[in-house]
Amino acid sequence: MRPPYNYGKLKGKPRSVVTRVGFTSPKTHGEIISQTIPYFYQEVPHSSDRRFTPRGELESEILWKFKLDRLNYIPVECGRYSATFDKHDNIKHASYYYRDKKPLSEEERLQAEECSYENMYNDEGRLIRVIEKHDRNYGNFQRNYQIEKVFDECGRITKETYNDYEQTVYTHNGDLLASKEKFNVVNVNNLFESGEKRNIIYTEVYKYDSNGNLLETLRTSPETDYVSLEKMKYDENGVLVKRVKTAKDNSSSSISRYVLKNNVWYHIFIKNIPDQEREIRYTVSVIDENGNIVLETRMYRKSIFNERKDNWETERSLYTYPYKYTYDKNGNWTRKEYLGEHSTHFVTREIEYYE
Repeated sequence: MRPPYNYGKLKGKPRSVVTRVGFTSPKTHGEIISQTIPYFYQEVPHSSDRRFTPRGELESEILWKFKLDRLNYIPVECGRYSATFDKHDNIKHASYYYRDKKPLSEEERLQAEECSYENMYNDEGRLIRVIEKHDRNYGNFQRNYQIEKVFDECGRITKETYNDYEQTVYTHNGDLLASKEKFNVVNVNNLFESGEKRNIIYTEVYKYDSNGNLLETLRTSPETDYVSLEKMKYDENGVLVKRVKTAKDNSSSSISRYVLKNNVWYHIFIKNIPDQEREIRYTVSVIDENGNIVLETRMYRKSIFNERKDNWETERSLYTYPYKYTYDKNGNWTRKEYLGEHSTHFVTREIEYYE
């Protein structure tokens, strides 16, 4: 579960964002762009060049890694995304590919996907139906599928169908989503006429306060006896200050709790698989006025039962990560540094804005 504080949202109207990931070290001269990315930069999986439409939609993206030859780190493009839009600014076509290495092998794997969107509108120009056709190619593996989305006269999604056998039905209370139910069916077209029993994958029900803030999400999945309940609490200004999620299925249980006090998020996660595994993660994140982390401490402890030795084996870790930011005139950070003991990891962003 992602932390509930601001994590990478941009202010203003960005036209493009170029991101670089790397590190500095006493063993190197100057800054080196790293091929691997530290865990704490979750929102930047690779170095990238992203471009946006005036409405904020992602229009194109280039991803690359940097690999070390005998003398220098050289950029190698590993992914590319591009999209076109119709006259209503809804996406019409998208293509994506990603090149990587297969696990335990040097063989190159090319993942590619072509997506076409058939958008249908009513006489008032309101979107009422979208048919997405996806063409996937993962090396020798090919897969085609279709997703159909239906909207009501208010622009709210009411139904989503995946390949005519998996369907999600949405209900609304005003502008707010009230519930969502996903299920498998043999024949979607004859579902309601035939009255056949639906094989429910999961159901989600939502509750809100008078200001439209989400207070509760209840998710159930009969197949695995999975039940999760997430509750939120807000202060008088509508700022999220507490989030607690409990979950259990037929083999395990967990709890995740976030609490905000004086610009510090406290998070604890506990997971238990009876007689097999116990896990505790504890994180303290200090945030600034922009919602960015400036100091983070993480504690981790995991115990696994060794049947052969008939005892519990435990691993522990404790880390503290100071962060430092440089901002532009719009209040977006352009450089973020994690200050380690022997090296400094960084992310830089070159942001161009619409006028």
